[in-house]
Amino acid sequence: MVPYFLLFGIPICTHFFTRITKPNKRNLVVGSFFAFFIIILALRGVTCGADVLGYFNHFKHAQDLSWSEALHQEVEPGYWLLQKAVGVFSLNFNVFLTVVTLISLVPVWVLYAREKENALLLVILFTAVAPFSMYFSGLRQIAAMGLGIIAWFFVKKKRFICFILTVLLAMTFHQSAFVLLLLLPAYYFRITKRRVVPIAVAMGVLFIFNKQVFGALISVAGRFEERYNTLTSTGAYGTLILLVLFAVYAFVIPDETKLDKDSLALRNVLILSICIQCFAPIHTVAMRMNYYFLPFVPLMITKVIGARKKGYESLTRISIWIMCIVFTGVFFYKAYTGEDIMQIFPYVPFWRAAA
Repeated sequence: MVPYFLLFGIPICTHFFTRITKPNKRNLVVGSFFAFFIIILALRGVTCGADVLGYFNHFKHAQDLSWSEALHQEVEPGYWLLQKAVGVFSLNFNVFLTVVTLISLVPVWVLYAREKENALLLVILFTAVAPFSMYFSGLRQIAAMGLGIIAWFFVKKKRFICFILTVLLAMTFHQSAFVLLLLLPAYYFRITKRRVVPIAVAMGVLFIFNKQVFGALISVAGRFEERYNTLTSTGAYGTLILLVLFAVYAFVIPDETKLDKDSLALRNVLILSICIQCFAPIHTVAMRMNYYFLPFVPLMITKVIGARKKGYESLTRISIWIMCIVFTGVFFYKAYTGEDIMQIFPYVPFWRAAA
């Protein structure tokens, strides 16, 4: 558990140190967090993460394929080509883990890097809201998620062709990445307070009739109907409730005139994330699709706090401390008592794990 204590402890110590010595450079908190997170992900063993051993076997198998065979893999050829490319330089699996980790986390680091005022809250929310455990296990999808952040940068710059190409590239790592196309309308659609009530009602209806809507969507996408038509109760209500609470916070706290275009777009992504999460209680694939949008939520919260209404300073200050303490506590509570579905506790470095 020591690496996880350090993962939280290093940015916390950096926060208080830079607050005293370099108050205008508190984004060092973000840097220290992601630098250490990349290190522990790169150095983990094949037993740290539910699917890592399987990916290790894939990596070995990829080296026996020709480039043409890798390119023509039926599922996610981009991932197979990446394995071949890394294998040209090194057959060490941890080198490959390092490359995938950089692809998945460096874009998030860049996305978060400019946040200074509430950097500590930002990284703690990342561990709570973003699919933290997935970064230890789902190599194909986390690479696609990293490309999704890059797609967001292209949307902001109105480089739409680059955006489409990046989404298509992400789909060669994980087919579910097609949902990233929703970033385009999410960025440019304006949700005013006048629209909040009808949108909230629509989301309530969506949640009530989620089985019927999900079934209709799957039937339209014929190729996925056989694979995803079985609905089961997943009990995935916790994340949905949390996202709804964040949405209330995001519309109550800020002065709308202080929110810039990026902040409004990030709030739209939160609304989109809630809509997708409405289907998570009936099928795990919805949660998988929401992974692409959850890393944007922590940044949205910090931007909302930065645009707080006059007179809300004390309230936001208290909420920051509450969120930092509660989410840190929940993380370690789950670490010691949770189900650990992704098998990331305790942390196992590569020199203690045998493939």
